[in-house]
Amino acid sequence: MNHRQIGLQPMTTPVRSPQSGRDQSLQSMLIQNIHHKSPFVFVRGSGDSPYLNWLHKTATEFECADEFRNINFDLTHPMDKHTFDPINPLVGDRQSFEALFGSVGPLLHELCLAEHQAGELVDLELFRSYLDLENLQRLRDQQKYESAQEDLDHYLISALGICYQDGHSQKQAVMHAKLMSKPWLFYHALKRSQLCSTDPDVDFKNLFESGKYVCVTLPWLVGEDEGFRLLSTLFACLISQSPDHRILVSANPEVIFDGVFDHQSSLAFPLRRLSGFNTVFTLQGCFDEVEPSDSFVTQICSVARAIVFMKSECHGFPDSLKISGFNHGVSARSLCSRDIIGQSPGSCFAWGNLAIIRKDKPCRLIGHFHAKLRYEGRDLR
Repeated sequence: MNHRQIGLQPMTTPVRSPQSGRDQSLQSMLIQNIHHKSPFVFVRGSGDSPYLNWLHKTATEFECADEFRNINFDLTHPMDKHTFDPINPLVGDRQSFEALFGSVGPLLHELCLAEHQAGELVDLELFRSYLDLENLQRLRDQQKYESAQEDLDHYLISALGICYQDGHSQKQAVMHAKLMSKPWLFYHALKRSQLCSTDPDVDFKNLFESGKYVCVTLPWLVGEDEGFRLLSTLFACLISQSPDHRILVSANPEVIFDGVFDHQSSLAFPLRRLSGFNTVFTLQGCFDEVEPSDSFVTQICSVARAIVFMKSECHGFPDSLKISGFNHGVSARSLCSRDIIGQSPGSCFAWGNLAIIRKDKPCRLIGHFHAKLRYEGRDLR
């Protein structure tokens, strides 16, 4: 199969040379966006300080540093951080609460909605009060929360077995603590970050119209896998709140999730929610852990308009990925683990409906090809 040169936008020299073709590809995408004044949200699943410094430096070079926003959960990073509202943009979206908090999501949504109907916003401490069992019992009799009474009764009576009399048993308290474990994790992760505000620097309801370049850093912490997954889902929910009224004619990505969903058991919700955006998901090192029939890969292949497979050390190749490639004309011989592992640096297998930039104009490649990515070091201005 012939190699075809893909002319990605030339990029300025980064502060630190990227360690992989994936990093170089992402940097080229981000350079394209900044050059074309296309706002984006870049959610990175690691606390990579040189990468963040490079992104800020690039925005400065293009004289748009004022549009750069840094939502960074790495408390040790010295760069100025910006705040966001993790709760109020989601009020009115019951499905997001269910995705975040499971069976108690509808109850928490209705309580937050009652606050909005009363003309009030929900800050982190008010949200915390909903997690207290005795407080939930008191809310039953308050007219302000009348619209949430059905969900309150369902939770207290059906789920916990608490009748209208005061008090509760130790067993019921333990059951409540278990059901509220995700909301508590949500609260503690956000409280520790010191990034939350009801008057935020980043407005997810007006994300792309505001023309901002938003970088979200979620450092993976050992022993905090569930918290990481919760925050990943949170930002997928928040991004999806931005009005989806644009016609997708640009090759520039609007949303990039880099290494954020590698260890998720399911991508169904974020994929479905972000289907209206030009979204890039990067996955690294996950195919060693999944079975060929795993729904994780099937979900990706069922909705992705294009798949790019760079050099990888994976030794398993899921059937759903092979089928996706075969459906676009890739031969069985080209999709074996040996060929993927043996690719030269900068090479990739790609198939689907792929948009690229050549000479400042978007081109669309339909079908499949084996490509050699080219990165240049010239200044775009």
